[in-house]
Amino acid sequence: MGLSLVVWGVFVRTVVVWHLTWSTASCSHLWGYRNYETGDDSRNNWLLSVMVMGEGWANNHHAFPQSPRLTAKWWEFDQSWLVIKALAGTGMVKVDPATFPRQDA
Repeated sequence: MGLSLVVWGVFVRTVVVWHLTWSTASCSHLWGYRNYETGDDSRNNWLLSVMVMGEGWANNHHAFPQSPRLTAKWWEFDQSWLVIKALAGTGMVKVDPATFPRQDA
């Protein structure tokens, strides 16, 4: 039982996190769609975004690197923005709405 917890809780979890991290960097520059011309190969990948808390919206991020919110379309869902918004509600962080991408209908 103890060895199984170590294998799954440490080693497998770590490998999965590494793969998701590096997949974000590579997959979001290969597959997906573009909302903005950014001068690079960044793309928005909805499937990757679901798995990595919104970090799959790479094209939006490259267009607005200073923005804590990575969505530009009403249907793009950014879980990390919900965390930041909750922290802003407690006063732990401050958010400048002027940095947000324009929301398209």
